[in-house]
Amino acid sequence: MKLLNLDTLVKVEKAVTLGGTEYPIVEQTLGQTLLAIKSESDLKGNDTQKQILVLKKHVAALVPSLPEEKLESLTFPQLNAIVELAGEKVEVKDEQGKSQK
Repeated sequence: MKLLNLDTLVKVEKAVTLGGTEYPIVEQTLGQTLLAIKSESDLKGNDTQKQILVLKKHVAALVPSLPEEKLESLTFPQLNAIVELAGEKVEVKDEQGKSQK
C-alpha cells in the first residue's frame, strides 16, 4: 500500500522584502483559493475599482503580516509579482528532500 503522509511534507517558504523587512507569503488553503476564485468571478463588466479591491484583498491574504499602509504603497507590477510568486509551482519534497510522487 502506498501512503502519502501529508504531515511530513516540507512547506515551501516564500517571502517578499519591502523596505528592508521580510514578509512571509502564506500557503493558501483550498477554502481561501475558492473564495479568491469566487471573488474574481463575481467581477462582471469593467468595474476597475472592484478589480483593484479584489487584487488588494488577495494580496492581503497572501501576505497577512504586511501592514495596510505598506500594501497600499505597492505598485501594480509589485502586486502582480507577489501573486505570481505565490502561485509558482514547485516540486513537493519530503523531509529527506525526496520528491513526492
